[in-house]
Amino acid sequence: MARTGVVLYHHNGSKAVIEAVHAVLKSMDADDHIYLVDDASTDDSVERIIEAFTEVEPMTLIQNEQYFGPAAGRNIGLYEAQTSGCEYFFCLDSSVCIAPECLNQLVRVLQSDEELGIVAPRLGGECGYLIDWKQFQMKPVLLTDAQMIGDAVYVDAVSGNAMMISAELVETIGGFPEEYEHAWYDMELCIRATMHGKQVAVYPPAKAVMAETVLPDQYVDWCNWLSFFFAHTPNGMLDDFANVIRKWLDSLSGEQQELAHSAYKKVFEAQKNKSEGEGD
Repeated sequence: MARTGVVLYHHNGSKAVIEAVHAVLKSMDADDHIYLVDDASTDDSVERIIEAFTEVEPMTLIQNEQYFGPAAGRNIGLYEAQTSGCEYFFCLDSSVCIAPECLNQLVRVLQSDEELGIVAPRLGGECGYLIDWKQFQMKPVLLTDAQMIGDAVYVDAVSGNAMMISAELVETIGGFPEEYEHAWYDMELCIRATMHGKQVAVYPPAKAVMAETVLPDQYVDWCNWLSFFFAHTPNGMLDDFANVIRKWLDSLSGEQQELAHSAYKKVFEAQKNKSEGEGD
């Protein structure tokens, strides 16, 4: 089996990370390795990790002295895994526990389909996302019972909380886009994969469970949503996107509307400056 580097991102929550590492160890082959990135945790995470896994050889603990965030934090682990010659990277959040057969299942799927660049397990009931170009949203994929036990299903994007990507693709498109704060960096990575001719899929028989869902700050999430669709909406659909934005702003009131207008202004100015810079 190919060498897999498990890039496990963590920020606070010592109980969860201990459980996540134990689950990964049960799923690993002899040549696999864990790159555990502690992103400046402020609790007892590092002490607990060192205490629990001091003698675990296939694990490297990377301690960030300052907080970088999920995208940059994952990229630090990806870099370490790249320099070690891993053929596949499994990016995992410390709030997620995988089933014992998960890693091998995902590797086999990637090896069996040359069109695939990214594949994810079923994360609880989550089976990836499709872009809704009418509402300009990411819509969760709903699978039938037969699909849940069947082959890989192509989607537009999967969660960065549990995804496997080939080293070859990372070499081509780079790591997680760090311009996205706390969310949507995984969606952007998947879009970049498809732009370079690789498919994204979820493989439902491979299973993982997320202990908790931490929702991003609303302002940050709005900025990420706007940035993503400003960047990827086809020219012929820009008027449709503008109408959706107007309806969204009109649906809000008071402080919420002010916050939304601030997010829109920030992203619009950033996109404008980017366009002007590309035109020079």
